[in-house]
Amino acid sequence: MRIGIFGGTFNPPHLGHRHIVEDFHRQMAAAGLPLDKILIIPTYVPPHKAAPDLASGEDRLLMCNLQLENGPFEVSDIEVRRQGASYTWMTLDELHEQYDEVEPETGEKTPAELYFLMGDDMLLYLPNWKRPEKILEDAILVSTIRSHECSVEELKDFAKTHYPDQYEAGRFLFFESEPFPVSSTEVRALVKEAAGIRAADGSSTKVTQHERQIAKAKLETLLDPKVLAYILERELYQ
Repeated sequence: MRIGIFGGTFNPPHLGHRHIVEDFHRQMAAAGLPLDKILIIPTYVPPHKAAPDLASGEDRLLMCNLQLENGPFEVSDIEVRRQGASYTWMTLDELHEQYDEVEPETGEKTPAELYFLMGDDMLLYLPNWKRPEKILEDAILVSTIRSHECSVEELKDFAKTHYPDQYEAGRFLFFESEPFPVSSTEVRALVKEAAGIRAADGSSTKVTQHERQIAKAKLETLLDPKVLAYILERELYQ
């Protein structure tokens, strides 16, 4: 089985996330590596960055399910259920236990093919992750270029320099992807403004009705309607 993995905080999931994962699915197929499924894995607590206004794991799982109801996507609670810091090497270990195929008569194991999607910025940070060599043993890293700050060649040089054996063994793939300019930080700020809260300092200083309407209109271009409705109903990020 060939499985794609897309992890993140998803706080909240936005249309940029959907753009990334749909492009991942398309480019893998174009490369002759069609994926049987793509697991969407919200972190419980991200180990490599601060997570202000972090919604509960349950809320983020539900929002991911609302956004990705169709297609070869499956939202996994593996890290939310495990709790604690969400280290990738632990998740890959658990996924192999779940998806590796074992021949009943001989006990011979056929490992699942895991393809772990990460942005160009995260690949450059890989040496700071816990057990990067173990990660590269358990999954092929698929790095997507989503900005103009680096090129495929620069990422290849980085991988060759830091992980030469794994690079030669084909444990890296590189794709270019058209950027979708949105961040969860921007979305959370707009949610506050739509609720009448000044996002800059979190205070209740006056936000005009016109500003609130503009913020709501922007949110409608950045979020799935079902996700936006859920956020407003639950009063998340306010």
